[in-house]
Amino acid sequence: MDTPRAAAAATLERLRTLGITRMIMISGDNQRVADAIAKEVGLDDARGDLVPEDKIEPIKKLKAEDKIAMVGDGVNDAPAMANAP
Repeated sequence: MDTPRAAAAATLERLRTLGITRMIMISGDNQRVADAIAKEVGLDDARGDLVPEDKIEPIKKLKAEDKIAMVGDGVNDAPAMANAP
């Protein structure tokens, strides 16, 4: 299980003060772990149990709904990041 970085919650709160209204995590961790991390750091939603290729579709759907940005922390995020603006 990944654990959030110490500054994660404060960073997300700062993003909210800058006008970011919705923050979602897409993760390879199982859904229960993803939900727990999301709650701990203040995310709006978490989508777990995803392999790298499964992260592409949520990015495409979110892009169709609104402006998005994606932050990744490893090579497993490369396919999704390639589809984010």
